[in-house]
Amino acid sequence: MIQKKSLVSPFDPVVGSIRRTRNMPHIQNSGSTYACNSNTTPGKILSDPEKTTVFNAIVFLHEKHYDLFGVVVMPDHFHLVINPIMDAAGASVSLPRIFHSIKSFTSMKLSKVNGVAWQDEHFDRIVRSEEEFYKQLRYLENNPLEAGLVSHPQEYKWLWHVGISESPKPLAD
Repeated sequence: MIQKKSLVSPFDPVVGSIRRTRNMPHIQNSGSTYACNSNTTPGKILSDPEKTTVFNAIVFLHEKHYDLFGVVVMPDHFHLVINPIMDAAGASVSLPRIFHSIKSFTSMKLSKVNGVAWQDEHFDRIVRSEEEFYKQLRYLENNPLEAGLVSHPQEYKWLWHVGISESPKPLAD
């Protein structure tokens, strides 16, 4: 069952499948796992304390809006591997609601310092197989390595996935 964009709010729970289009198409299927990322506005670089705030906001929503399988917060973007939580009726928390929660909280919290501005849209992709799931987790691990920020994934403070530990923990400020 595909819901049409005009019939639902982007913040409504998702039952079945829904397709939304802004600059990019977004398709959400109830019960699916997603690899997602969101970028800061061009030229905005997150400081270490700002990365900690973003990381902690993402971890805070674990088991409230989604099951978090992995996260990495980079200087100008973040990546997530998530499965939106389903309620008793089989409706999932919508991806727009998830990203609104993360971006609005972090923007309000950090605007007191120097203002975090996020690009309006995010990128999301349905993870279609176990092989792709692990590929996405490896991508999270390699992101700080390829950016030249660390020599080993364990050195990067703003990285967590299910292969590192059972449950994500907030970072100290």
